[in-house]
Amino acid sequence: MLILFLCTKLYRGKYISEHNLRFSGGDNLYAFSLSLGYGSQDGVLRGTDSEKYTLGLNTSAQINSRLKIGMNLHAHYLLYNAPAAGVPNLVEMTYKAQAFHPTYLEDGRYADTFIRTPGHNIYRHPLALADEGENNRRSQRILTNLSAEYSLPFHIMYKLHIGISKYDFVRTLFAPDIYEYQVKTLAPVRVVYDGVNTRHTRKEDNNDMNKTLYNTLEWNELINERHDVKLLAGFSYEDFYSSNFFARREGYLGNELHELDAGSNNPSVGGSSTKSALMSYFGRLNYGFNDRYLLEMNLRYDGSSRFAKGNRWGLFPSFSAGWRMSEEAFMKQFDWVNNLKLRLSRGQLGNERIDLFRYIDLMDLSKNYPFNGTVSSGAAVTAYNDPNITWETTTMTNVGVDATLWNGMLDFSFELFNKRTTDILREVALPNQVGSLGGPIQNIGTVDNKGFEVGLTYKNKFRNLGYEVFGNLTYLKNEIVDLKGQTIIDGMFILKEGYPIDSYYMLKAIGIFRSQEEIDNSPTQTAATKPGYLKFEDTNKDGKVTEDDRQIRGGVIPEYTYTFGLNLLYKQFNLNVFFQGVSNVYTYGDRIGATPLWFGCGLPEDWVTDSWTPERGTSATLPIITTYEGALNENFRTNDFWLRDASYLRLKNIQLTYTVPAQLVRKTRLFKNLRVFVNAQNLLTFSGMKDFDPEKDLKGSTWYAYPSVRTFTGGLNVTF
Repeated sequence: MLILFLCTKLYRGKYISEHNLRFSGGDNLYAFSLSLGYGSQDGVLRGTDSEKYTLGLNTSAQINSRLKIGMNLHAHYLLYNAPAAGVPNLVEMTYKAQAFHPTYLEDGRYADTFIRTPGHNIYRHPLALADEGENNRRSQRILTNLSAEYSLPFHIMYKLHIGISKYDFVRTLFAPDIYEYQVKTLAPVRVVYDGVNTRHTRKEDNNDMNKTLYNTLEWNELINERHDVKLLAGFSYEDFYSSNFFARREGYLGNELHELDAGSNNPSVGGSSTKSALMSYFGRLNYGFNDRYLLEMNLRYDGSSRFAKGNRWGLFPSFSAGWRMSEEAFMKQFDWVNNLKLRLSRGQLGNERIDLFRYIDLMDLSKNYPFNGTVSSGAAVTAYNDPNITWETTTMTNVGVDATLWNGMLDFSFELFNKRTTDILREVALPNQVGSLGGPIQNIGTVDNKGFEVGLTYKNKFRNLGYEVFGNLTYLKNEIVDLKGQTIIDGMFILKEGYPIDSYYMLKAIGIFRSQEEIDNSPTQTAATKPGYLKFEDTNKDGKVTEDDRQIRGGVIPEYTYTFGLNLLYKQFNLNVFFQGVSNVYTYGDRIGATPLWFGCGLPEDWVTDSWTPERGTSATLPIITTYEGALNENFRTNDFWLRDASYLRLKNIQLTYTVPAQLVRKTRLFKNLRVFVNAQNLLTFSGMKDFDPEKDLKGSTWYAYPSVRTFTGGLNVTF
């Protein structure tokens, strides 16, 4: 099949190269650490590759008995090449390929089919999308932190941190003139790269500069060797600046020169900048009595420029308490209990991460309009905004226990949590009667996240074999508690009190019609319903299936998240295994690769063997094969038959390490330590989703994404 042939050409195993060096040194007064890194990778998807360079520098100096200064510098430079049409477009066209689509003519030119399939007119040659044009991205990020600590009288410590984060991103996109030729007539058809049927170059330049000032005063005192008191007061200021610029030009004479000056017509430019700030005052009190009773209290007062004056500040308190029962006298008789701690905490945090200026109505300056027979420049308000929005608040309550038993052989932790978010900032849709005006962001409701988390680690040794088994399980129940009486429906998703956020809202498929008699004796579906079509539940019992019969059918938030693993140590060998998984979570499969015969595309293999036919009857697990557009209002209306269980268990990482014996390493007179390792990532996946990655964007209904990769790594870790 052509799609399999294309997959072998477009997806391939590739090597990853990564090299890191680290130098460190110093004395009692000065210390430094320098790290350098380089990595390169040819992507598993044709037309993708990357290179990265990293630099890290940490220094500290004790100037005198009171003053200590330091600096951390981290720099990252990345070069990334992708198809000019974009990865989603390339993946979509690969899935869209049919057996009648040729690849190349005999002379090497891209070939086009002479067969025309209804609904399949938008097809672009995947090999041309992968190999032609340019989509080059360069980014660099520099993080710098300057710090100082000054010891004041009365055990007071002043700490100052000044941080700068600089990010620069440059992109060059060139959409070439490339043609595929019909195999019979050799008629040329232009390959469209980014939705614009012209050869052009587009340059983008994005720059971010974030500055942070963080000051604290700390006082620590141990009173009578039993009362441990710590006080902290601080102030922080964060400044965020972002700018972007683009230029585009057409009129290129060939595909060789990609510079803007090489174009001759239709120039366009644009750009904008934004600025915001976040300011905080905060304090903390820690008290410990005899290392047995622990108390911590925090208070934050945060202000954000994302809200209007009068709504910018929020007060967020928190506290936690702990009781180390193992330190009590009555626990000493239990010598197998090394540590037993009960803990309780409750606190609030604020969220202000919304788009800027959502508290005023913004003007769109590109809304041109006809006047006196000509198009005139215009502006319009395109979205309503709420001037009264303010901080979203999350209140967290946690109760837990931590235990270490039998001299560290067993570690156990258990925690109950309740995370309630109030005044949630979310966009609210407006009815169409207001003129397609975008809805405002408002503080609209309350959501609970309740559950528990349990962790267990067991360590032991059998002769020369040391082993450690660990696991963690989290149960989460997400529920909308208050939506101010609203029910918000957004496509196939619904927000409704008493249900999780972004629950699926759709018809419930209850089977497949086996005969015309069954259709006649069932609630009316549509006039086009035939044997082999899906049968939907009449929820409101009015004798017909309409959109009023939609139900809430699962969601995108996992109910259970878990990890477990194993560490083995035998002489010089060390084996580490790590699994992760989720359960009771769903995603919706739609379009190419999930829906059979989507606008003339192919169909998954199981539709050939398991779809309904009169001969298969009740043994069929899939409805009758139809074109997508032929049953758009029947089988392919939004319904839970197309929901997929996205639960999975994945072997995320497995690594085997051999440490060369020290006596052998010392003989080289070059090395202090030498380790050899092999590693595999994403080696095994157990899931009902056999064709696609269950870690996809669960709210997305397509599969047009860069694939998760299975990576095998081998390397050396050398200390000189």
